[in-house]
Amino acid sequence: MTDEAHVVMTTAGRVSSEASVPSIIFMALFAALGFLLALNVKGIADRFNDLVATVTFGMFDAHQTGVYRIVGAGLALLGCIGVAVEVAVGLG
Repeated sequence: MTDEAHVVMTTAGRVSSEASVPSIIFMALFAALGFLLALNVKGIADRFNDLVATVTFGMFDAHQTGVYRIVGAGLALLGCIGVAVEVAVGLG
């Protein structure tokens, strides 16, 4: 076996030491939550609004679900950027 083939065989399947799998998973979940809020799947923005109003004892009662949908779109954007950066760092 040549030296070049030996290097390919020994490095196959290895991940760069700078790739962070937990960070990729966290950012993917962050993006998924953002997409769910932004798209209001099965009224999740309404339910989140009710939850926030209950947990914060009425401090955020004045917000409408549209605000949470905009925040969800921001979360989705940041999550997608985070996944892209982590994958690019891991591959680079």
